[in-house]
Amino acid sequence: MQRIGVCAAIAIANVLLCAAPANAQSQNRTFVGLNGNDSNNCGRTSPCRSFAAAILLTNPGGEIATLDPVGYGAVTITKAISIINDGGGEVGINDPGAGQNAITINAGPSDVVTLKGLTLNGVNSGNDGIKFTSGGTLNVQNCAIRGFTDAGIKFLPTASSTLTILDTIVSNNSGSLGGIVLDPSGTGLTVNAYLGEDQVFGNGANGIYVTGANMSGGSLRVRIADSDINGQKSGAGVQIPASSSTATVSIVSTALTNNQFGFRAVSGTSYISGSTISGNSTNGFSVSGSGVLNSFQNSLGTNYITDTPNVGSLSPIVQQ
Repeated sequence: MQRIGVCAAIAIANVLLCAAPANAQSQNRTFVGLNGNDSNNCGRTSPCRSFAAAILLTNPGGEIATLDPVGYGAVTITKAISIINDGGGEVGINDPGAGQNAITINAGPSDVVTLKGLTLNGVNSGNDGIKFTSGGTLNVQNCAIRGFTDAGIKFLPTASSTLTILDTIVSNNSGSLGGIVLDPSGTGLTVNAYLGEDQVFGNGANGIYVTGANMSGGSLRVRIADSDINGQKSGAGVQIPASSSTATVSIVSTALTNNQFGFRAVSGTSYISGSTISGNSTNGFSVSGSGVLNSFQNSLGTNYITDTPNVGSLSPIVQQ
């Protein structure tokens, strides 16, 4: 019996030793490339072929770097991580498949996920470009997201979280809500979003859809700056629907042009400054229900609104 116990102990030790190399492969920086293989360790000289394989070997808080301008397949992110293309041509996810998301994010409450330099193309069959359901912060920078049957970016947190979208194009997505959809749900959430130097155009419904209808208390604050939102022929450049009293939207130095509505709010409190509303087919702005649109008169300049007719009114706020 004693000998059997010794043999068993040796066998267990051998299993642990065999498992050690696989665990040791997990690293802070991994790589994917055209000639990669998902059985590799995802190192610089032995890259993986897909984001899905690389993420398994990347430590929380680590980074996946791309080596070649190709597609790397749909991926689900469940931890803090960055996927970075620093100028290697068109890199990302092409045609994730009918009804599938290109990137799904189900991360932890303090996890930061960063996506940079990616092209996501739904080829008119993929569902969402980026779908965020949980995580601490999502950063999207210098990306192009197009051709999805629902939203380009759908932000659906159920806990307090932050979204930034910088220097990104969201276009020709055909969902019924918008190219970018912000729809948090829960009680007492603090949700902040900043969109800067973005282009949102040609989406099937609204350009940016902000709703607090599924929130109870808390706050949903969105700032849109230095952006171009145009060509939503069947919706508004920015839309705030009913039951969104928690939503506060600030629009600064932004063009809302050639949509059906430039800006449309049925609830919430919004601010606009130094922006252009022009060429929209139905109304430049439409403010109804409990919606409020404040117009800042400050150093950034007044707004340029050429469209008529408009619904509701602007409430002027003078610089203090």
